[in-house]
Amino acid sequence: AQWRLQLQLELDGIGCVQIDARIGWPKLAVTFWSQNPDSLRQLHQQLPGLRQRLQAAGAEVNDLDARFGQAPSGHQTRIQRSLVDLFT
Repeated sequence: AQWRLQLQLELDGIGCVQIDARIGWPKLAVTFWSQNPDSLRQLHQQLPGLRQRLQAAGAEVNDLDARFGQAPSGHQTRIQRSLVDLFT
């Protein structure tokens, strides 16, 4: 099973960062998006250390990237598997 997680965070010192993570443990791919060039530079500087920490935790990091702009807006992801019983 593969999970997809999309987040938008407002971080002190960095500003708005969008995250698109695709997780099918142990495989994962994560893309960070920022519209601020300085923030993008900071994200790029942190990627090697993040990759190392994820690999040390047992993850197979297929893709880890930071891009300028906004994450592509797609259709709303529907819940395919739920950790919570939505019907009772």
